[in-house]
Amino acid sequence: MSEPGRKSGMGTALVTGASRGIGRAVVLQLAADGHDVVAVARSGGELDSLCAEVRTMGGRCRALAL
Repeated sequence: MSEPGRKSGMGTALVTGASRGIGRAVVLQLAADGHDVVAVARSGGELDSLCAEVRTMGGRCRALAL
């Protein structure tokens, strides 16, 4: 069962370099389009902030700092 306001069947996207710039913009757009996102980068703090922003949009995000 899908969550209210989310498109069903969108799947999960893995985005590298997600903490800033184009990678961050890609994560936000994918989340807005209904994808679950795994955000990967070297900066854990920036990833946490990004995932918090995705969650405020109603999306789902996991942060993976390398």
